[in-house]
Amino acid sequence: MIIICIILTVLLIVAAIFIVYLVKPLGNKSIYSDSFQRNLKEISQKFILEKENQVKIQTQEIEKEISKIEIVLREKKNSYFNNQDIWNQKLQELEIDYQKRKEEIGQSIQAFSQNIKDKEQEIQKNFLNKKEEINNSLRELNENYKKEVSNYNELIAAAQVEYENESLKLNEQIEEKRREVNTLIEQFKKDEELRKETDFYRIPISNFDKADIEKLKGVAAQLNKPVVLYKYIWETYYKRGFDAMIGRVLGDDKNSIGIYKITNIKNQMTYIGQTKAGFKTRWRTHARRGVKAEEGSANRLYQDMFENGLENYTFQVLEKCNADKLNEREKFYISYYQSDKFGYNSKT
Repeated sequence: MIIICIILTVLLIVAAIFIVYLVKPLGNKSIYSDSFQRNLKEISQKFILEKENQVKIQTQEIEKEISKIEIVLREKKNSYFNNQDIWNQKLQELEIDYQKRKEEIGQSIQAFSQNIKDKEQEIQKNFLNKKEEINNSLRELNENYKKEVSNYNELIAAAQVEYENESLKLNEQIEEKRREVNTLIEQFKKDEELRKETDFYRIPISNFDKADIEKLKGVAAQLNKPVVLYKYIWETYYKRGFDAMIGRVLGDDKNSIGIYKITNIKNQMTYIGQTKAGFKTRWRTHARRGVKAEEGSANRLYQDMFENGLENYTFQVLEKCNADKLNEREKFYISYYQSDKFGYNSKT
């Protein structure tokens, strides 16, 4: 855990230096004002600190859950061994009682045999009957002893199976929590990589194209059917860049299903989504609706995409998973990025 914290600290320091380097004015050629540079730097530093604190907090919470589970496992283990000691003690007591009664019966036989010598004819028949009775009692005692031993053995076996099953379940829970910790750490590294290689995950647009797009938006706002012009903007300025970005980011995973993230690189607000139709199909729908080339719900993500420009949003695969895990994993990442509080998954 200490090694992980050291690694995260180093990554954060490197990220902070890199961000300071990025926001540093470039002489007379800088296109950003000093005020914008300061604000961007403050936002970046605040975002990185919040992510670091969040990872630490969630890691501590998961480690607490692991500690609780390990305590339960130890209690189960102690209970099992305590019960086993009790059962072994009962078996020993049963064995002692059996030997004692067996010895008493033997002594009874010897005493009865001695009396036969004095009353041989008279008690011969009684002796045989008594002997048979004694033999029956001995057989019954042996049978009862075997049943008791068998019952205790079954109890011990059942308890051992229960202990092993409980141990297996608890160990699986521990491993699941550890996988979640590793997932958080790996995703933090991926996010740092995304911030360094932003152009890899977005649709780059030249300044000339941006100017043309803004002019066309102004014209479209005056039309009765602006969607025609918005489709032209998509086909002319964005479609080729979108296809290139899909090839870079998805590769052979274009039709895979899972969880994805869309990030506004201006304010780092995110949207977490899931897809069963495949990443490429779902991302194309988001992109087209973000430039109003396709009608969709009037949510905050599409409004911001249209106002800020589609080129200011990155697309990233978080996890490929089966359809039955989509809802569970989507909730996990929404909680991690807090996109339901500061992001596009918020209902407000």
